[in-house]
Amino acid sequence: MTNHPSFSATNTPGPFGQPVRRIEDPALLKGQGRFADDTHLPGMLEASFVRSAFARAKIRSIDTAAAKAMEGVAGIFVLKDLRPQLSTDQLSVGMPSDAYKQVRDRPILANTEVCHVGEPIAVVIAKNRYIAEDAAMTVTVSSAQRSDLTVLCRSEMWIRAV
Repeated sequence: MTNHPSFSATNTPGPFGQPVRRIEDPALLKGQGRFADDTHLPGMLEASFVRSAFARAKIRSIDTAAAKAMEGVAGIFVLKDLRPQLSTDQLSVGMPSDAYKQVRDRPILANTEVCHVGEPIAVVIAKNRYIAEDAAMTVTVSSAQRSDLTVLCRSEMWIRAV
């Protein structure tokens, strides 16, 4: 340990307890902030996701016909549509520690089952977000809700209670 004043436990520099100047604050406080949603380019399309209503379910079928027929819809994609364009169909999710054990790599869109409410199942691309959201609501996902409960024990072994 050194006697340098900046290493003193009572005189530690840093952001804790100190005001931090942020360059974006003046614009945000004046209502002049710019966000990704404010960007509009010629020919730009917008997306809306079809999401799971269930915490755990097996997907039987996905019917996109009604959404595809809507004016302004450019495309609707499920995982099988996107696979040929992808180098991997998994989202790699980083964990804060190697000690945290969880199945991390989920498919970019649910294919055969969903594991949480809100998990994306399909994506609708349309002329604007309102059309995309309306079309997403017409996509019918037939699924069988699963009644089993999966619990992680302290010993980090999986137990399935039916």
